[in-house]
Amino acid sequence: STFPLLILRRALGFRLVFWTHGFQDQKEGDRRLSAADAIRLRLMKAADAVVFYNSKRKADVLAWTGSSDSFFVAPNALDTTAYLRPWRVLHAINRDEMKRKLGLVGPMILVLGRLVADKEVMLLPDFFRGLRDRLPQAQLVIIGGGPLESPLRRAFQSEGTSVVLTGAIFDRAVLAEWIYAAEAMLCPGYVGL
Repeated sequence: STFPLLILRRALGFRLVFWTHGFQDQKEGDRRLSAADAIRLRLMKAADAVVFYNSKRKADVLAWTGSSDSFFVAPNALDTTAYLRPWRVLHAINRDEMKRKLGLVGPMILVLGRLVADKEVMLLPDFFRGLRDRLPQAQLVIIGGGPLESPLRRAFQSEGTSVVLTGAIFDRAVLAEWIYAAEAMLCPGYVGL
């Protein structure tokens, strides 16, 4: 469905920019492309510009195309200076104090990402029950929104305050507090921008 856009852009005079993960099927170090990735490569070469989710994805494609002035990495994937201020503030605070502020009492596992089927987030209830067998005080915080947010809330209903679903958090300072308080963080699949 994208090929007609390549033809129409010349006739209608618009530019075509892809925002992409790059290859989907290529394995690390593999010098062969699947048919789908070969098509993606042709589309990326033909586009006016390509924005990649991160530098690694861009490098994977550049290994096939050579250098390109029309390939870019998403700006917020490069710029981490926005987290310096929250880090300085958090660094001065004891983790236990931050946990109290957030209403946490035990070890906390943070899950960060969009709540969609591709990320297999519906495995989290079983994962958490297994974790609680070993660490009864464990808490699970899920930051993200998406179509599976309501089913997850229902699946965790019996867990009470041991599981917190915050929905999506876009405020860097607030998100930084949750990350700082966590003992471990899971980011299933791609984490979107």
